[in-house]
Amino acid sequence: MAKPSDASAEPVVLARVPAFRLGAVQVDPPLLQAVCGDRSETLEPRVMQVLVALAEARGRIVTRDELIARCWDGRVVGEGAIHRVTSRIRHLAADLGGGSFQLENIPRVGYRLLEDGRPLPPADRAADVDTPAAGTAQAGAADPAAPGPAADAGTPRRPRRIPVLAVLATVLALLATAVWWPHPPAQSLPDARPMPALAVLPFRTLAPGARDELLEQGMAETLIAQLSASDAIRVHALGSAQRLAMQNPDPLRVAQALQADYVVDGTVQARQDRVRVNVRLLSMPQGTVAWSDTFDADAGAVFGLQDDIAGAVSQALALKLPAPSLAHRSPCDGGDAALYRQYLGARHLLHAPTPERLHRAIAMFRQILERDPLCARAWAGQAFAWRTLAIIGENPPAQSFPLAEAAIEHALALDPNLVEAHAEIGFKRFWFDWDWAGAEQALQRAIALNPSSVDARRAYAHLLSNLGEGERALEQMELARRLDPMSPLNNALYGQFMAAAGRADQARHQLDHTLQLAPDFWIALLHLGGMEMQRGDFEAAIASLTRATEHSGRNAVALSALASAHAKAGQRDRAEAILRELEQRAATSYVRPSRLAAVEVALGRHERALDLLEQAYRERDLGLTFLRVDSGWNPLRQEPRFIALSERMGLYAEHAVGW
Repeated sequence: MAKPSDASAEPVVLARVPAFRLGAVQVDPPLLQAVCGDRSETLEPRVMQVLVALAEARGRIVTRDELIARCWDGRVVGEGAIHRVTSRIRHLAADLGGGSFQLENIPRVGYRLLEDGRPLPPADRAADVDTPAAGTAQAGAADPAAPGPAADAGTPRRPRRIPVLAVLATVLALLATAVWWPHPPAQSLPDARPMPALAVLPFRTLAPGARDELLEQGMAETLIAQLSASDAIRVHALGSAQRLAMQNPDPLRVAQALQADYVVDGTVQARQDRVRVNVRLLSMPQGTVAWSDTFDADAGAVFGLQDDIAGAVSQALALKLPAPSLAHRSPCDGGDAALYRQYLGARHLLHAPTPERLHRAIAMFRQILERDPLCARAWAGQAFAWRTLAIIGENPPAQSFPLAEAAIEHALALDPNLVEAHAEIGFKRFWFDWDWAGAEQALQRAIALNPSSVDARRAYAHLLSNLGEGERALEQMELARRLDPMSPLNNALYGQFMAAAGRADQARHQLDHTLQLAPDFWIALLHLGGMEMQRGDFEAAIASLTRATEHSGRNAVALSALASAHAKAGQRDRAEAILRELEQRAATSYVRPSRLAAVEVALGRHERALDLLEQAYRERDLGLTFLRVDSGWNPLRQEPRFIALSERMGLYAEHAVGW
């Protein structure tokens, strides 16, 4: 194969390129064929040219200009043409290739091919193998000397030479990954940096009468927030540990279920106006006490012990934590126990967000800020609540997001390194501004500040999935799911992103697992019903979507999906009845125009659907962020108005497989 610097200057001539393997797919450029097992696909010449150009680059990023020079003879080419070709390659990778190779889009830079989530090895490290798939075990097992595209068809084919040290390093890396690997029901992606995991259990109050749940959770959440700043340990979210502890409070059982290497638990005991906190660090799997200590404080200053406890635990684990910044501390951070309790109560309302709970949380955060206007976390909590009201479809985006932005600005002015605020910037740029690069930058910043932030990783996964970066999305969502494996939302979104990446069987399996955790979780029922509708099982789809509608309180997203299922099943009267219900609701409250458009598409009224999508664009409808990956829009993808809209948003795709 020619070196990238040579190949990048030459047009791709398919007749000169020998067959090569890419992941599980054997590619024959002269015949325009891609074969995997007993299945094959014929590619358009332009698609095959681009695939060859990317394969010859061997993991190097190929710019848009280079693709145009090599595959379009340097002619002027619109973004739509490139999008159509790259979308076809992604579809080939997901469908025929089974995800064994991927096409990565580096925004504003270019494209490169990946195998199993990793770039193809560069030419000077390819062990003299003329195949772009030289690094994959699967390709090697199928064809040890598979040829690859070359600048000269007469180049001799040589046997594969695999460096012994490289093999040894790979084996050791796989063994290390296996040690910490959780066992999800669906196929997962490997973690490039396996690390020890820590779970913090809710502290237990030792007192007669009712438990002090806010105190128990507050001590644990504070400790988790501080320890999460380390990039040397994975700190589980409290939600999963709490759910498991409710089933069985034995720390060893919780650690085993979470595959944690360490567990922190503790007790809090009030004695008149003093509080004693006992904390211990257990090492797994035996449950050996690695460290323990007792801390005493005035009852009103119990949350002020957080720095001492976190410092002692980190020292026992040999972790280096950032020094706590006193400049950004305010009474709501623990100095005022009553105010901190109020903050914890408001945060608790955000864990299961309904319109009523979100409005209550906003009111509570407002009360906190009246007493402590320097409480940066309360400002960030307000931002969370306002943008969530838009995400669940309760508020128009143009009403909620400016309020969220104002709250974010207050939070960052008080604490420039507040993780929650940077995550909220990412949410706003993603859902409202449609600034994909800016959203990615903000979410990466939040993750850098707190590698164990479930919210930031989940948002980043969602962004990547909606941009068509399925494999990268699954990597981030797997990390979020590991941090909070019992979360129904994490598990449901993992299934959703699998479907968008073309992994339909794994997605169904994952959604079934989610419904085992939470049988009435409507988001999982929604996506399961969508996938059943995709495969033509309308009876099952209507049953799942009816349950989703009931358990969501007749949420407009669930209702529109149910109407679409009825329409595709030939039950137009039922679909029209639901559409009328949504239109009547839209006359008095907010309903996303994209939800009405989805029903119109299912009913075959494409012009009306396109009108509604244009309205959705003007209103910054959050549903438009799914244009690239939602298969419900496939009937419109050749319509000029739809192409123009999706290209305007940078979300054009010829075909989608997600729901």
